[in-house]
Amino acid sequence: MGAISGLFYRDTNRTVSKAQIKAMTDVLQHRGPNGEMQYTEANAGLGMRGWTDEWSDDPREFRMCFSTKRHGDIFVLLDGEIYNAPELREKLDDAD
Repeated sequence: MGAISGLFYRDTNRTVSKAQIKAMTDVLQHRGPNGEMQYTEANAGLGMRGWTDEWSDDPREFRMCFSTKRHGDIFVLLDGEIYNAPELREKLDDAD
């Protein structure tokens, strides 16, 4: 389970603050108590909460599929989990 939130202003003179996105992700805490991330740029912002049984309860260990890398005008936020991660990791380690 998890949650994604976002805010976009058509008016490019308005900016989205991290505080706005943080407030949105805080409301969704019950959907993802293991961690959160926010991203803002100019008139757009995205937030994410994550929940998983496999990750550490230590927030410093929390990892999400969230990237600050852009490709042109595209920015992707993914709320997902790789369920066969241990098997994939083993295959990747064996490939080295």
